[in-house]
Amino acid sequence: MKKSRRALAASFVVTVAALPSAGCKKTSVGDGTSGSGTETANVYRDSYSGACHYTTPEHCPKNATCNPPPPREVDCPPNLRDAAVDPPAITRRPPGKEDWLRMQGSIWSADATSCMVNHETFCAPPGKPISCTQNETQKVPCTKGTADAGQFVTSFQVASFVWKDVTGKCHKTEPADCISNKRCEIPEGEIVPCP
Repeated sequence: MKKSRRALAASFVVTVAALPSAGCKKTSVGDGTSGSGTETANVYRDSYSGACHYTTPEHCPKNATCNPPPPREVDCPPNLRDAAVDPPAITRRPPGKEDWLRMQGSIWSADATSCMVNHETFCAPPGKPISCTQNETQKVPCTKGTADAGQFVTSFQVASFVWKDVTGKCHKTEPADCISNKRCEIPEGEIVPCP
């Protein structure tokens, strides 16, 4: 009888070990070079889109399920850049954060006559404690574009506007056409005197 109990116990342990984790708590991610035990971000290149994505660990209470935020698109860091394919890197960074990763700003439709602009933000690279610059927003004029048969607006047009980067330089954009439900990036625009 003892023999079959041991066999049962061993097969039970194997079965449990083969199941995926029921919890959603993650451990540190990143390149593992911080050495301090502090959690860091991870950056990877999506093989389908070619874009680089920034992710951070997500924790949730015991016996709860998590719905972590989606990865954020980021300019590819030097170790993931492909000089033959990628456009030249934008090198501006906040003072003292020269190695931080840049997340390009984006535009989305807010209402019938205005759009919101998320300015570019910067986050610490893998290997450093997670930290990001404050996200600044700006309201700009825009108009709804065409609608599909179900009256869903499929595009919007953003008027020219001026935005200030982290180095204090102002950029004037050309008017832009954006597609609803898709990322619409802030154009770099030309450098102009700040208003």
